Parts: sequence; structure tokens; C-alpha cells
Amino acid sequence: MPDPAVAAARFALDGPVESIVPHGEGNINATHLVTVVGPVRYLLQRLNPEVFPDPESVMANVALVTSHLRSRLEAAGQEDLDRRVVRLVPTRDGRLSWRAADGAVWRCLWFVERTRSEATLGSDAQAFEAGRAFGELHRLLVDLDPALLSETIPGFHHPEQRLSSFERVLRVDPAGRAAVVADEVAFVLENRHLTEAGRSLAGPDVPTRVAHNDAKVDNLLFDDDSGRAICVTDLDTIMPGPILWDVGDLLRTAACPVREDEPDIDRVRMDLGRARAMLTGYHQEAAGWISQPEVALLSLAGGVLVYEQAMRFLTDYLAGDVYFRTFRPGQNLDRSRVQVRLLASMLEQMPRLDDIVAGLWRNA
Repeated sequence: MPDPAVAAARFALDGPVESIVPHGEGNINATHLVTVVGPVRYLLQRLNPEVFPDPESVMANVALVTSHLRSRLEAAGQEDLDRRVVRLVPTRDGRLSWRAADGAVWRCLWFVERTRSEATLGSDAQAFEAGRAFGELHRLLVDLDPALLSETIPGFHHPEQRLSSFERVLRVDPAGRAAVVADEVAFVLENRHLTEAGRSLAGPDVPTRVAHNDAKVDNLLFDDDSGRAICVTDLDTIMPGPILWDVGDLLRTAACPVREDEPDIDRVRMDLGRARAMLTGYHQEAAGWISQPEVALLSLAGGVLVYEQAMRFLTDYLAGDVYFRTFRPGQNLDRSRVQVRLLASMLEQMPRLDDIVAGLWRNA
């Protein structure tokens, strides 16, 4: 991988570079925090070429969506737009990104000061904010024609394909790890009916919209002063599709009180209070435009998304940790076990989750 300083020099930064340090723990892209004399800070990211084979389309989607969000917020009288919407930094020759000699694509963003991201949420109030922020994103994008965006990762949310990949890797067992996860494998196979349930999330009655497709709580920025969720980040997977995947991912991450790689599996559960708070926040922004077929599938989306993610982490562990970035041995194993335990808790509480959704939209 090229020196990040080489990549930073390609972008129109507001001064000479003072420092470049690794930043964050993203599963896919490598991110660096760049400080220039001033000081002004930026995020410099290398898009993973194994995940994003068409990075130019990724960047075109991001540019279109951020422009639309800015125009909608500006029309509504919102101020400080650089803290509300991701802002791209062009290259010195005016492009959205720079391609290195090794083929990898780099992009640069303004760093949003006085904010923080949260791997897990510490309160119902934060869960409400997470739901409200993604609901606002969906509301602001509801009038953007999804046909204008490229499908940058075909079949990204497709439980049946994920199950086929999982079973194929399980048969080969390239890293010799299948015996270690026998219980988790059995649980995944016992719940394969959720792949069929997943078809309904993209059924004929479900509208195709502009969806984030990676709506985890750590893809939100919370304002240091107000505590409000003010900016949705990591727009690489934004593309046409059902918004139900986003709501499912929010339930997966906002309603679980522990980190995605928590080693103490006994701490993993779906916190129903957090789930209620998240859905209440989402309802505040979505009540005026979401369709009835979408509402009917909101709670199911959580279970299907957790099932899909369990398969993804388990597949990568069996394959030898080749997709998701890991920062310690056994991290993908812990990630997969968290999802399996979370799914068991979610399925057990599904009737109560259904009641929450019904109550919110009955009172709309």
C-alpha cells in the first residue's frame, strides 16, 4: 500500500501536512487522520479494492447523494452544513478520488470537529437519536430518483446468496476451523428459513429507494455539546434498494448493548427498551412517507439482517479472515458468536418487537 503521505499530497488540502495517523477501526477501508498547519483536519481513506471493484461509481453515488442532502437541508434553513453532511475534498486536478499505482482508490473528506462516533450506544436517548438520524436521511432522500445511482455491490443484501457462500466455505473448510464453530454452524443452518423471509424485504410491494445499506450506529456522528446525531457517514454502500435493510441494521446495532466483537457472549442480548427508543426516533421522521408494506416488515428486518451478518462473519472466519479487517486473533469468531446470540434473543422477543411497531404506527 502506498505511503498515505503520497496520497494526501494529491488532494487540495488547506495547507502543508503536519501529521498523518491511523484512525478508527473500520471493517473494510483503511482510514488516516490528516492534520495540516492551521490546524485543519481531514480523513484520508483507501477504498478496499476487493470490496469496491468500481470505486468511481461509489464516488459518483456519494457526490450525488451529498449534493442532494445539502440542497434539501439548505432549503429547510439548516446552518453549518459541513457538520450535517459529509464534504468531499477534491484532488488537485478537481477529481473526486485518486487512483494509486497499485490500483487502489483514495478519497479525502473534511473531518467533522466536536463530534464522536459510538461503537455501542449507552442510553435509550442515543438509540432514539440513531433512529431519528437515519429516518431523517431516508426522508431527505425520498425524492431522489434511485435510478440515478449505480448498484456498486450487486446482491450486497441477499441472505440466500450469503447462505450459499457460507455452505460452500463450510464444505471446503480452508482454514481448518469448522470444528471450532460447530454450535454456531448448527444454529445458522437451523434458521435457514430466514433466507426465505429475506425475500419479502425486497418483495414487489416494497419500494426501491435510496438506501444507506450499512446503517450501523458507528456510522453516525454525535455532537459533543448537544448529544444529537448530526451526520450520517460511510456512504460507500449508498445505492438503490429497500430501506428495510437499514432499519434492520439499526435494530442489530442500536438494540445490542455490547460491541460487535464482545468476547463475553453472556452479555449479548437485544435490549427491548433500546429497540423501542430507536424505532420511536425513526418513526418521528418516517411517519409521513413510509409505506404500509414497509411498516409491516420493520421488525422482521432486524432478524433477517442479524442472520445475514452472522453468516458473513462466520463465513469469513471459516475462510481465514480474508474479507473483514481484524485487529486481533479470533475477532471474526467473536463477531460471529455475538450475532448468533443476538439473533436468538431477537427471535425470542419478536412478538414484543411486533407490538412496538404496531403501537407506533397505530398512533401515527
